[in-house]
Amino acid sequence: MKDYGQVLENIKETMDRKEIIHYNINGMVRLGDKAKDLVDLRLENLFQQLVEFLEERPLEKADYKNYKALLEEIKKHVKDKYGWLMKGDVTGQYMAMGVAFGLLLGAGFSAMNTAFIAIGLPIGIGLGISLGVQKENSLEDKGLLY
Repeated sequence: MKDYGQVLENIKETMDRKEIIHYNINGMVRLGDKAKDLVDLRLENLFQQLVEFLEERPLEKADYKNYKALLEEIKKHVKDKYGWLMKGDVTGQYMAMGVAFGLLLGAGFSAMNTAFIAIGLPIGIGLGISLGVQKENSLEDKGLLY
């Protein structure tokens, strides 16, 4: 497969910091580097479409929506086929679970005093982030993160 990590790195050099974050370039560069030794025609086709979108930027609102859908399709493909996840995704999922747990915890505290309802949320978020980071570290050790 073509080295799309390098292709995207070259495109990244023409962008400012805001665009790099907006188009999620860093994650795709890491994925392109990780996937360069694979023979996967579907992934190569998806990366080619990604490069075409990025060469046409700035994108209109409808095109940006299609670009984000393409990013999600790429992420889903590599997750289903190789078990690879983007850095930050696991932590985000665990943080969301932590928020839910924190709300339940806050509801329990509010039985004592309604002012305590806000205590559960930061506890849940902290717990979710710490578990998510721990899980991401174990996935990184196994080589499943990009």
